Order: sequence, then structure tokens, then C-alpha cells
Amino acid sequence: MKGRVHVRKMVNQLQDLPVWGPGHVIATGGSFVDCELCQPLLRRLPDRDLDEELKQGEQLLGRRQWEEAARVLEPLVAHREAARPLLLKALEELESVARVRASL
Repeated sequence: MKGRVHVRKMVNQLQDLPVWGPGHVIATGGSFVDCELCQPLLRRLPDRDLDEELKQGEQLLGRRQWEEAARVLEPLVAHREAARPLLLKALEELESVARVRASL
């Protein structure tokens, strides 16, 4: 997979309203460089998915969507220590003592 990086330089003297024009790359003699890009991962790392779910649970807490946050965070408690206080907050807001005991 290939990519192209363009170099730009300011061509006027107005610092608060710059105008950009082509820059110069010494190695190529032009205003850009072609390069190889790293291939994307074939599959996501499993820990990455857990991090995304933890982030989603935290966002739901911020929006005061307690039930949805608890639903997302409950399965994460076994894998992510950071999920425990977030889940506890959601369950406290729901006043669900039975779920607190079962989850923690």
C-alpha cells in the first residue's frame, strides 16, 4: 500500500491569515514524497475490544444511562479491574443491591 506526503510552506507574510503553497523536498526535487504504508492488522487484538467496551460504559455513565452502562460493564468486571468502580456507580444509581452482590 502506498501513500503520498505533500509538503507545504507559507507563501505570504500575514501570520493571522496564512496562504499555503507547495514546499520543497530535497530528496525528490518536488513538493511531495511517495512512501510505503504499513498494512492494517488482519484482526483486532481481543484486549482492544474490551477497552472499547469499557470506554462505552464510561460514556453511558456520563450520560446518566445507568441500565445501559450496567449491561455493558457487567461482563467486563472479570477482565478489567477499572470496570468495577464504574459498574458499582451504575448499580448504586439503579439501587440494585442484588445485582451489586451478584456482579462484585
